[in-house]
Amino acid sequence: MRAVYDNEPHVAKAIDQHDENTFFNDAWDVVKGRFSGLRQFCGGLATTFPNMAAIESDFSMVKWEKNDTRTSLTSLALAGIMQAKQFELLKALFKCQNAANDGGNP
Repeated sequence: MRAVYDNEPHVAKAIDQHDENTFFNDAWDVVKGRFSGLRQFCGGLATTFPNMAAIESDFSMVKWEKNDTRTSLTSLALAGIMQAKQFELLKALFKCQNAANDGGNP
């Protein structure tokens, strides 16, 4: 994506016009379907929880519970735990990206 930004002035201009008020999908529409893996990865990083019920539901799905050492559902330690749960997905995305860069199949 950096190469596209550097070599396609119309894309660079469109990206530079975005700010913190730009919606995620609107920003990615600038590259019109390119970099779908990167978009998916960034979407996962940017996902926020709208309320505590959503967080508790997610914990239920991963079969983890808040215990005495996890006093806050929004703590940094807990964020690390959630990121660790995504390790295999991120590893697969990295493998696909490397295969794409090498011109081969994942």
